[in-house]
Amino acid sequence: MKAIACLIACLIVIGVASAVFASRVRHTQAATTSLPGGLLRAAVKSSDAPSKPVRDACVLLTREELSAGTSLSFVSAESARNGDDESSCNYAPGTGNIYPVTLTVTFRHGKAAMELIQGVAPSMVPGSQGGASLGDASFFLPLDVSVYALKGDVLVNIGFGLGAETKEQKIALVRKVLSRL
Repeated sequence: MKAIACLIACLIVIGVASAVFASRVRHTQAATTSLPGGLLRAAVKSSDAPSKPVRDACVLLTREELSAGTSLSFVSAESARNGDDESSCNYAPGTGNIYPVTLTVTFRHGKAAMELIQGVAPSMVPGSQGGASLGDASFFLPLDVSVYALKGDVLVNIGFGLGAETKEQKIALVRKVLSRL
């Protein structure tokens, strides 16, 4: 029962953080479009062009790699997009495994999102931990149900739920994704 309450609290924190982050992004986008001639938009587009990472989360971590890295069965990996700056991969559990895994990669504003998560979550979700053990910064929700890691301005999140994966397996999978960015 305690694990379920903790998971619900984690989901609430993530929802609040996502809403605040989305509000900040909309505000930034509105300010950008009000500039004469779209100068900032052009500068951002030209500075992003040379170093665009892979934009499909399922390419960054395949179903086979997830299965091998966790010793659990996953039967499919379904890619989803949330605009131009976010990609998710939903891995469906297979035989002997009841928990799905979700990889979400946010390609812009990752630093701001990580600051928000590290600032809000510890007070709202007891047992969550921040640090720099992965990438430039990282954050673990209680029971390691979800792991966040930052590389540059790209935020990676792998949601494991209450699956049987060990913390070491989770860290190795996040490192694999970070190495491909």
